[in-house]
Amino acid sequence: MLKQKIKSGFTLVELIAVIALLSILVGSMISYQNTGERKKEEFIQEIDTIGLLFQEIRNYAITNKVLDWDSDGNGEVPEGGYGIYIKTEEIDGEKKATFTTFADVDPIDAPDGLYDELNDYIIPDAKIHELSEYVEINSLQGDGTDITEAVIIFLPVDASMIIGDNASNNFNNLSFDLESRFAEQTYNFKVNKISKFFEINKK
Repeated sequence: MLKQKIKSGFTLVELIAVIALLSILVGSMISYQNTGERKKEEFIQEIDTIGLLFQEIRNYAITNKVLDWDSDGNGEVPEGGYGIYIKTEEIDGEKKATFTTFADVDPIDAPDGLYDELNDYIIPDAKIHELSEYVEINSLQGDGTDITEAVIIFLPVDASMIIGDNASNNFNNLSFDLESRFAEQTYNFKVNKISKFFEINKK
């Protein structure tokens, strides 16, 4: 009897199918890596943005920046100082936050160390910054106590500080964490009334 030869190897169609599958897998891996890198970059950009907000407002106080909050063409240095108002809230299980830069010029109560949305002047150079969808705020605390709102005000000339919860409580220290939802990175922000400065540390 004649022995039938068994052919081994792939047909052209099978090779094309394998190459196509490999191309899809490699493309998916590159896309996943690019997405991860992009989210890391956006997270670091958020950290830089918040850090610059603090630096800018502090510099306003040191340089006595003149602001024209009543648009009469005659700018003034806000007696109540230059501030950052932080508001946190939980929406659909995600912790959101907005950072508003303002001048404490409330004409009703006079400068009071609080943020009044209706009467205080939102500084147009920075305005209101909302954290991106990739970033979550955690552990907003004043002297170790959990709070949902915070106000940091730098007073003119020497940048001495007022730190509070936008109510009746004042603090010596304020801290909060900004955490990436995807990159497993966390940065801690600390503000100290005595040192008149802030610091950012990676956890």
